[in-house]
Amino acid sequence: MKQWAIGICVGALSLFGCVAACAETMALPVPTRTIFPGQVIQEADFSQKDFEVSDVAKLNFVTSLDQLDNKEAAKVLPVGKAIPFAALTKANDVRKGKETMAHFVADGIDIQGVLSPLRDGVAGQIVPCRNPSSGLTVDAMVLADGSLSVSEK
Repeated sequence: MKQWAIGICVGALSLFGCVAACAETMALPVPTRTIFPGQVIQEADFSQKDFEVSDVAKLNFVTSLDQLDNKEAAKVLPVGKAIPFAALTKANDVRKGKETMAHFVADGIDIQGVLSPLRDGVAGQIVPCRNPSSGLTVDAMVLADGSLSVSEK
């Protein structure tokens, strides 16, 4: 066997040995029930389970419950399994079809009403909304508190 091939094999073995040696046991949050895509994450749906975790895994998997704040499942989260960040997405601040408080402010007057978003949205997005009273459609900005803001055109 050539000298460089032996060097590569020895290097690979030492790398794999280091990965195993560098792992530590950590308690990670795991679902206590199957969570399906689109479901908002609830702290009550999780418990802790010990895993052997490498430094790389710490970057790719949820290691504490606070990392689940304001998140929802983007993929199925099975019971008892560690949660990859790729399986999560930011929870929507408004939901399609759910009547939501809206504000229209002009010339110091604040008019409040209810609009029904025509699609899900997160804070900062402009989403089309239907006024359930008139049936008219307007664009509204989603606010961080889960309400909508309509401005003059």
